[in-house]
Formats: sequence, structure tokens, C-alpha cells
Amino acid sequence: MIAISTPRLLLISLILCLILSPNFNSRVHALGEDSAASAIRQAEADVALAYEAILEAKGTGANVSDLLLELNKATEILARAHNSYRLTEFDRAAHEANFSSQIGIELRAKASGLKDMATDAAAQYFKLTVILAVLGVTVISAASWLSWHFFKRRYLRKTSETELEAVTNGH
Repeated sequence: MIAISTPRLLLISLILCLILSPNFNSRVHALGEDSAASAIRQAEADVALAYEAILEAKGTGANVSDLLLELNKATEILARAHNSYRLTEFDRAAHEANFSSQIGIELRAKASGLKDMATDAAAQYFKLTVILAVLGVTVISAASWLSWHFFKRRYLRKTSETELEAVTNGH
């Protein structure tokens, strides 16, 4: 038989009383409820920020269709977290809310990357447009000048030949 000392026996009894006590269980329940509620609020904020980041990326011309599909998944998981919370399944609610929050954070990062890529692509397109416009104006100006110069020489040559014939025929 195992001999338990009095202080140990007293400690074990105290722990058992606390665990079995209704007040202790309600505190643990309250902590789980508070934790789940906090996780849901954080997930709602992260999903909302992801939505805003996706809208910004779309505004720059980025293709955000895949991100919208992932955002729908995050909102579905968040809805399940709300349902679990209502059913007092606080651990499950917190887990689902944390997962939804994680997806929201990842979506914000992806949207930011797409926004940067779309902004860079637009800047490069603008530079290319300016370069091609300057090149086009230069080519048209050069072709116009060369044509003018060619027709001017031709005109001068014909008029000088005509004058020479008139002078030669007139004398």
C-alpha cells in the first residue's frame, strides 16, 4: 500500500474539490467562451481586412478570382465558428475562428503581392506606351521631313530644267 503524507493528501483533496466544484467549472467554461468570442472577433477583423485588400488589388487590375474563392472558404469557416459558439462548442468555435483568421491573414498577403505586381505591370505598360509614342512621332517626323526634302529637290530640279529650256528656247 502506498503511504500518502498528510500535506499531499490535503493538496490532492483541494485539487479535487476545485475541479469538481461548480464555480471552477463555470470559470473554465467562461474562459473557453471568452477565448472563443475573442477568436471570432479577431477572425472577423482579419477576414474584413482581407476583403479590403482584395478590393484594392482588384482596383489596380489584378486578377483576384482565386482570392475571392479562398475568401468565400474563410467566411464559410467563420460562419461555422459562429454556429459552434451558439451551440456552446467553444473549443471548436475557437479552432474554426483561428483557422478562418489564418486564411484571412494569408489572403491579405497574397492580395498585397498581386496589387504590387499589377501596379508594376501598369507602370511598365505606361513606360512602353510613352517610348512607343515618342518613337512613332520620331519616325513620322523623319519620314515627313525626308518626303518634303525629296519632293522639294524634285520640284527644284524640274523648275530649273523648265527655266533652262525656256532660256535656251527663248534665245
